[in-house]
Amino acid sequence: MRTLLLLWLLVYRSCALEILFDFIHVSGMGFHSTTETNASVTTKSLCSCRQQCFSQSFCNAWTASKVNAHYECHFSIHGPQPPTSPSPQPGAVYSYKITGLSSKTGVHERTDGHIYFVPDERLEFSTAINYCQNIPGFQLAILKTREQIEIAKTISSQIQESLHIHLTHKDPSTQIWGDGTELTGDLKDLVKSLSCSLISNIGTTYRVKDSGIHIICSRRIRYFLCQSKTDNGLQ
Repeated sequence: MRTLLLLWLLVYRSCALEILFDFIHVSGMGFHSTTETNASVTTKSLCSCRQQCFSQSFCNAWTASKVNAHYECHFSIHGPQPPTSPSPQPGAVYSYKITGLSSKTGVHERTDGHIYFVPDERLEFSTAINYCQNIPGFQLAILKTREQIEIAKTISSQIQESLHIHLTHKDPSTQIWGDGTELTGDLKDLVKSLSCSLISNIGTTYRVKDSGIHIICSRRIRYFLCQSKTDNGLQ
């Protein structure tokens, strides 16, 4: 009984402070249709939607839209990963449990304020981009600061695997992040290899490992690093 009371207090406090406990929250998205939901209720607040999902063992995600003075809340047994990813819906709120993400390392908020995880499968670079983007609020990692690169190096070291990141180049002197910005000069010392000996189209994408950032010189599939975005309402 004491444990249940403590859990209730944690959820109540998280709603009041907008700390979402073990949920990831994305604005402007919702389920494609009510056929993807397993239960629905009408409540007076988003906090109540979250509480009810938290208290239901089957609920891995919920979405809510305001109708007049109330919220229509829909609950689903499915997490955010395809083929059950939600779609854009202006004004809606979508929230899912962190435990719904399959990860080799767990899903953690790091010192830079971003959430990182390594999905438990190996993919090619382009497929890894799509995989992360299909999870609401995430992208293949873009590491703009020395701190973020150090975070990625630590994660790589933990699983002893190199990881796809969203970095490419047109020539060895200019590296481009997935958002179109260039790798800045103050981070160039962390790029440990810039070219491949093979004469082919291999050598235009990069990976991170415990020693730094390296160009990819083979076609093999590998693990990859998903990172939360900063511009889509993820909290």
